[in-house]
Amino acid sequence: MIVVHSPVIKEVLTPTIEGTAEEGLEFDGEWQTVGNKDGTLYRFLKLPEPEDAVVPDWMHTLEVDWMARFSNPPMFTALENFHPTLGKDKPLWKRVIVGKVSKAWVIQENGLLKIHYHTHQITWDEERHAYLTPKSEGYAGSEFEILMDPSYPPFDEPGKNKVILRGPWHGCPPAGFTSVSTKPHDKDTCYCFGLEVQNKVIANAFPKFFPGHGLALVTPSYAPRMAYLEPIHTSWYSIKRVMFNDKAIRYGHIDANNQPAD
Repeated sequence: MIVVHSPVIKEVLTPTIEGTAEEGLEFDGEWQTVGNKDGTLYRFLKLPEPEDAVVPDWMHTLEVDWMARFSNPPMFTALENFHPTLGKDKPLWKRVIVGKVSKAWVIQENGLLKIHYHTHQITWDEERHAYLTPKSEGYAGSEFEILMDPSYPPFDEPGKNKVILRGPWHGCPPAGFTSVSTKPHDKDTCYCFGLEVQNKVIANAFPKFFPGHGLALVTPSYAPRMAYLEPIHTSWYSIKRVMFNDKAIRYGHIDANNQPAD
């Protein structure tokens, strides 16, 4: 294998990821604060009626793991009609700054986003005719071949917009997206992580599957660049963290079937 090492490959980063955490959301009440000195911010959402919910075609069922018997916040999962493929054969990937300093490889399409973190310098491999990242151990060292948006150097050179990410890492989604683990609805397989769903897509689909339950937009104090949705059980008056802080619920209050314990 012949690898041509460029001493400096000029990369132009797109400044932000499209959209904001609040895009397409309606709120019910002011921001509330909970936690340490800086505080975690949360805000309740106004949701459509169940009959007005909008479910994307790839989503068969939206589910919630309430993290029974743990203090962790609830997590979204989804059963799929099909796994949405982003940017197949399309040069849509971009190199962006997430937060203040983190560099990431991102594709965003139809309310969905995939993000890989790999911050090292790329090199051009003539044999594979692609830019390569150094090898790392994310995703067990798996490789991801992506096509970059040719609007930005160095990917604007004809025939040189392919990048092979070698062992990138999965990380927190940017503000405006919430992680959803998915699996096919008709196969008994494990859930897969890595799909980030735009907050407004989740908010519009949620009432169909969880009528009477609530949603809050949460901005953690420890990661202000994040702003994700958290479901609120119909028997709660706030997000799970507040319920624990107020001692309104305890370990075991939600049973193994994600139902309020007697």
